[in-house]
Amino acid sequence: HGQSRALAEMNRSFDALRNNLEADMMHDALRADVLTALRAGNSGGREDRDSVLKDMREHSSNFQKNIAEIEQMDLPAETRAALTTVKPELDRYLRGAEAITTLALRDNVAAERRVSEFEAAFISLEKAMAQFSDLIEAQSKHAQDQAGEASAASRLTMLIAFATGLVIVVLLIFLLMRAILVPLHRAVEVAETMSTGDFRSEIEITSSDELGKLLSSL
Repeated sequence: HGQSRALAEMNRSFDALRNNLEADMMHDALRADVLTALRAGNSGGREDRDSVLKDMREHSSNFQKNIAEIEQMDLPAETRAALTTVKPELDRYLRGAEAITTLALRDNVAAERRVSEFEAAFISLEKAMAQFSDLIEAQSKHAQDQAGEASAASRLTMLIAFATGLVIVVLLIFLLMRAILVPLHRAVEVAETMSTGDFRSEIEITSSDELGKLLSSL
């Protein structure tokens, strides 16, 4: 049971780590979308502008989806608290990315004036996500360690059970052999004594099995 719980925790940590890595990729992709929009400005064709907006919104949607999936996981209190801290930074960054991208496609000069504000949001979120990522990685390592310990404990339990079973089997074999060999050895002694013409041996019969019958006949 402990091993199953540890493996479930490890899988949950890996899922959180995967979603966090994908979210970090979307964080960078949104910045690239903003830079693309600034370069294109309002001089690009309708198709180019639509493509930039589509990419930006797709990356924003994926970003939010990754964070939402992490939120739904059963995370440690410290990790969940860190995620709560990241959310306002994330929302500010997403709003800024959409606003500056949209603005750049109709008024490039006005968008340029907001670049420093957007870059500040980018750096702030980057720091918050780095701290959050460190916590998830620490949690993942802890889960792996627990799974390893649970696996080792399980192997030790199996080894002890095997050794105990082996001792019991050996003991049963010993008792069985003793139950057979002692009476048989006594029968051989009596038979050897009788072969010399000495019929004075006392024979103690303690069982009614085949060996007991053999001693009785002697």
